[in-house]
Amino acid sequence: MTAAAAVGVMGGASFIGTTFSGWLVDRVDPRKVLAVVYALRGSSLFILPYVTEPIALFVFAVIYGLDWYASAPATTTIIAQSFGPERVGRIFGLVFVFHQLGGASAAIGGGWAHIQFGDYQYAFLIGGCMGLMAAGLALTLRTMGRPIPAIPVTSEFANA
Repeated sequence: MTAAAAVGVMGGASFIGTTFSGWLVDRVDPRKVLAVVYALRGSSLFILPYVTEPIALFVFAVIYGLDWYASAPATTTIIAQSFGPERVGRIFGLVFVFHQLGGASAAIGGGWAHIQFGDYQYAFLIGGCMGLMAAGLALTLRTMGRPIPAIPVTSEFANA
């Protein structure tokens, strides 16, 4: 029951975090947004090995949930700025495929760590370090400087 409720809280926090991330990407350099998302994700993984009470699990669920899918708006914006809006679908598809391969590798590595050390603590700590490294690397991304054309808001859409 507790785990199911925590996943529900995580999903609600994800909705809020992703929506806020999309709003923020329109106002702030998307590399900075991506770096904050990855730093928050990595930091939350440092907390997880020490969760022993249900309230701590819910704190983790909120922190991790806020950044669960929040990297998508910044990632798609960076792709559009770097490669042009007409290539976003294809390149984001490739990013997503490699994301899944990385997730599968992390699952295998986590299983290996559990077999070797008897728990998942090292897997979570390594994941946290990787999140912080990703945050730093996000700040080093260079874009081609292509501005994303703003979608004009006409009265037709404003009144909808």
